[in-house]
Amino acid sequence: MSRKQTTTPTYAGLPKFGDDDAPELVVRPSKEVRDQAKAAATSIGFGPDRTPEAPSAAERPTARKRERRVAKYPAHYSLRMTDEDRDRFDAYAENHRIPKGEAMRRLLDLADAEERRKQ
Repeated sequence: MSRKQTTTPTYAGLPKFGDDDAPELVVRPSKEVRDQAKAAATSIGFGPDRTPEAPSAAERPTARKRERRVAKYPAHYSLRMTDEDRDRFDAYAENHRIPKGEAMRRLLDLADAEERRKQ
């Protein structure tokens, strides 16, 4: 028992303008009226739009290739760690007022020093 949806929804209290663009309602002005309007527009300075000719291939400027930008931080790492370890890392960076990148650099430096000590 579904009601078929109409093409334009109707809302209570609002006028319906859906049929305004129907072809039988749009009347094109006659040729005489169009000619009069064109003459009046030309007399006050409006003329037909003239598009400039497209430049030849030799005259067109060549596209300049953009220089490749080198990223300051070229790699993004996703580390698997527990929430407690992540909180400890964040707290360390926050307590020492250093960026997380600097905290990671210190962590790696300490790991390298420990490996060299063991060898």
